[in-house]
Amino acid sequence: MAYSPANRPPRMSVSPIRQSAIDIFLLKRLSAVEEILQSFLAKRTVVAVLTVIIFRVVTQLISILTGLRGGF
Repeated sequence: MAYSPANRPPRMSVSPIRQSAIDIFLLKRLSAVEEILQSFLAKRTVVAVLTVIIFRVVTQLISILTGLRGGF
């Protein structure tokens, strides 16, 4: 038998206390996921900043070395 709104099983009613317990559990899970994502993004930001700094230092060193080699 195909699913349709007409033949769906009746919804189970959940007590307000149980519903709030479920809500609290889901909020804790959500905040844990949020913390993981924030730490991951923070690590990626640090890596990106360090990459830019290293790239600039290497670029400066290359320009200094080519300037010294080329002479004035």
